[in-house]
Amino acid sequence: YASSPGAAGPTGDGFLRVSVSPSLPAQVLVDGTPRALYGLDWLKVPPGQHTVSFSGVEGYTTPASQTVTVSAGVTTNVTGTFVQRGLLRVLTSPAVAATISVDGLPRDDWGLWTWLPTGSHQVCFGAVTGYTAPACQNVTLTAGNQATITGTYS
Repeated sequence: YASSPGAAGPTGDGFLRVSVSPSLPAQVLVDGTPRALYGLDWLKVPPGQHTVSFSGVEGYTTPASQTVTVSAGVTTNVTGTFVQRGLLRVLTSPAVAATISVDGLPRDDWGLWTWLPTGSHQVCFGAVTGYTAPACQNVTLTAGNQATITGTYS
């Protein structure tokens, strides 16, 4: 390698710098191509519009894709902000093949264990032959915490 101070170097491209907040092992994709985990520093791209998206991370809501405009010689910063969810565990007692619904949507039979957005949710228990179904229950989920509820059939 020999130094050439008068050389202009590469020209015409711009750069993308992508951050993941909080720091999580999300895959960064640029124009649908997987690039890196946790973030991306100064990816050289041609000027114009580019779409930045992120893979899902368990326990978090994935940010929407972002379309950004990159200019030649400029670094464009993008942040993907993930929102932590709460963990909901639903049991039936005794264990029966009841359909569990959350917020009016059937989710699973027998029981459920899933991440949902924080806040209030209504859990309802389906009919099972030979049993009386329990009343619906309200539950409040908080970020990063688990709430367990049991529907007792009689």
